[in-house]
Amino acid sequence: MFDVFGEMETAGEINAVARSLKEEGEKEQLEKLCQENGLDEEITEMFWNGEIDFVTDDLMAAVGKLDMEIKEAKEKDLAEGIADYLKVQAEKDENFARKIRKKGKHLQKAMDLARKEAERRRNGKTCVYLPPRVVFKIAKDYYEGRNKK
Repeated sequence: MFDVFGEMETAGEINAVARSLKEEGEKEQLEKLCQENGLDEEITEMFWNGEIDFVTDDLMAAVGKLDMEIKEAKEKDLAEGIADYLKVQAEKDENFARKIRKKGKHLQKAMDLARKEAERRRNGKTCVYLPPRVVFKIAKDYYEGRNKK
């Protein structure tokens, strides 16, 4: 997912690289940076043209990362549902948006934790239902650092 520029932890890091690429006249590389981080093409163009002085903020960086991870998820419907919940939480709390961006934190890991909880609750039964609020709590706890399993 972060094949060219690597996983960046903050909007500030992304903006610093973007500014450097702009100073060097590397528009194509800037576009790659923004694509790799799920950032809007129009904002990238506005930045390049000098209309704005950043390509992302904490919320946009978190949403972009989640959007890119949805594309790579094995179970797209589950990934989209959890990501939508996380985006709302990030919109409410800028600090939480920064936690989504943390290196090593990935949507697939949150999904795996939910799957493990479902397996734990199955307890020999053929199937198990895990309410969305439980799945969302597992995901939020994961990003908050409360669930490290």
